[in-house]
Amino acid sequence: MIVALSAAALLMATGVFVFSRSIFAGYGCTEEIEELLPALESLSVLDAHPDSAEEEGGRRSGCESDDEYVYVRKSYRSPLPPASLTQFYEQAAVADGWTRCSPYLKGVFLFEKPLQKTLMNLSVAFPKNAPKGNEGEYEIEVRVSNENYGKC
Repeated sequence: MIVALSAAALLMATGVFVFSRSIFAGYGCTEEIEELLPALESLSVLDAHPDSAEEEGGRRSGCESDDEYVYVRKSYRSPLPPASLTQFYEQAAVADGWTRCSPYLKGVFLFEKPLQKTLMNLSVAFPKNAPKGNEGEYEIEVRVSNENYGKC
């Protein structure tokens, strides 16, 4: 009886595993995209910042499984207004070979640049409603997705 129950439990567990793998087969970052992460981590544009800006922690990187992209992010704090920071980063991105692909909208602006057989996206985001004490924070992010999401 115990052997029969153990076998039934094993079959059910295996069935659940197979079922869950089939549901999430297209979920997460592909190996091909994850292999691009070192190239993203080495980009100097993430280190560009006005003299008045201070780095808030180091680079953070990984895979955003829900939206299927790899990213590298870096946060800064600056007393400069978003308009001045936007101008600085637009000049820095264009000088580094990035192409602008969206107007400044809702606290984010976006650039793209080829990387191997895909496109990288560069964004600079300013939190709309920063919590007290976090005023002046902004984030730079470079990402590559499975679908070239966000291309111009």
